[in-house]
Amino acid sequence: MSIDLQKEPDYEKIIDALIDKTKEGKLQWQETADERTFLAAVRGERTFQVSQDWEDALERFQLVIRDADGRAFVDKLFYIARPVSAAANKARNLYELVRRISLNLDEKVDETVQLLNGL
Repeated sequence: MSIDLQKEPDYEKIIDALIDKTKEGKLQWQETADERTFLAAVRGERTFQVSQDWEDALERFQLVIRDADGRAFVDKLFYIARPVSAAANKARNLYELVRRISLNLDEKVDETVQLLNGL
């Protein structure tokens, strides 16, 4: 198999698959001690970590993929800059989806509205 070392691996394929499997409910994301970092594992073979932070006023998202031994073989940062790359935009979408599901955001928003309506 020949590898074109002039091109970066296609991380969009992985991000697309993570988004799809998350929407299908096949990936169970967990909160971590860092409120902007979430983890999911698949059959003990892969662990996925997505996180969001800021660097010099640029929003960035990180995707880390670890093998069964805990070694990171993907540690990729995606910066939200102008113009926004397709991969960075997908990384943002993945983070927002994972955060929404992991934090039960919709349920908490509904509970908050009910709380406010009771005032």
